[in-house]
Amino acid sequence: MGRRGAGPSGGAAAATATGDAGERQARLLDEAIGAALARGDLLTARRQLAALTALPFSRTMLGAALTSAAAALVALATDRPVNADALANAAAEHARAAAARPLEARALLLAGRAQAALGADDVARERFSEAETVARRAGERELLREAHRRRALVAPESRPAAEAPNGLSARQLEIAQLVAEGGTNREVADALGISEHTVNTHLRAAFRRLGVSRRGALAEALQRPRE
Repeated sequence: MGRRGAGPSGGAAAATATGDAGERQARLLDEAIGAALARGDLLTARRQLAALTALPFSRTMLGAALTSAAAALVALATDRPVNADALANAAAEHARAAAARPLEARALLLAGRAQAALGADDVARERFSEAETVARRAGERELLREAHRRRALVAPESRPAAEAPNGLSARQLEIAQLVAEGGTNREVADALGISEHTVNTHLRAAFRRLGVSRRGALAEALQRPRE
């Protein structure tokens, strides 16, 4: 009976050890990807990313966050900001679910960089600001400094155009008008050459500023005079 009772605990310990080893290997590959990109070695970075993706650990929530963040970094290095944006936001969601705040802050930084590369400066500022908040809560000073530096580098926010209701930015107004005319997020994204995620981000901000909660109310809200 003693041996039978020892089996599960021994199995659990072995599983924990295996998981720890998988995480260590994944983090080493993640560091290797960053180092390869830093020296401009894209081929090695892609090979290391493939190895990271193939690890069983990458199928865990934390592993998915780490893998998506690494993939976003590679996408940025190969001038694919739309892909980087989607991967970085996926990484942030996985990291949030895994309660991995440092990794969440890093993912938000990558999302900000992707948005900046796409020319969506206001969204980039929001992402860098979110990264600052998460990094501060996590006690990650280096990430905090980088988020602050990158936010400062983004072009200063311009004042809303005079005709923009309730303080909407020019991009928020543009997207809100297209949606009010019946455009879907996909159609608006295609028309403006941005990602659906960017459209959704601007649209949520417009909803908040206009005080509406559904697309059908946008047209009327846009006609209201600014208070």
